Amino acid sequence: MKASRQLNCLIRLSRTLSPDVKLLLYKSFILSNFNYCPAVWHHCGSTNTRNLERLQYRALKYVFNDFNASYESLLVLSNLPSLHLSRLRLIACEVFKAINQNSPKFIQSMFSKPSHSYALRSVKTNKLCVHQSSSTKASQSFQIFSVNIWNSLPSDIRLASNFPAFKRMIKNWQGPVCKCSLCNFYSF
Repeated sequence: MKASRQLNCLIRLSRTLSPDVKLLLYKSFILSNFNYCPAVWHHCGSTNTRNLERLQYRALKYVFNDFNASYESLLVLSNLPSLHLSRLRLIACEVFKAINQNSPKFIQSMFSKPSHSYALRSVKTNKLCVHQSSSTKASQSFQIFSVNIWNSLPSDIRLASNFPAFKRMIKNWQGPVCKCSLCNFYSF
């Protein structure tokens, strides 16, 4: 894996560089591998997700020369979200762009607001509807997953007036409360 080779290079240089420089190198070279098209490979499975998180944890240990700290404390110290949370935030950004007609038509057509002649709470809070299939594969599709992520956002974030305001608010979102195996990556 390219990120692992880059991390090994950073580890070799870790004694000669300051933590700020190492963090900058990590964000520039290693983290950029994880941020390339993350919505496409988000469903890589819990084992691969856990391996990616371990790689980030290992990198942060060498960046700060702190081998006893927990992953959560290193994330706070580096002001970075977990890789899983950053992917969820990026998926939510894509949904925001799609429902505000700032993305290609084929992506916009994936999402629809409830269309009822009577008033519902979901209309006032900008929730999306999804027509679920009985198939297990369909329930794991990008469309259904992203609608579920969008609907799990707090209503003040969903009702943001523009994209810069949405991005500013979503930086504070800590993700949905989920106990599935994919989300349970902190237990290494």
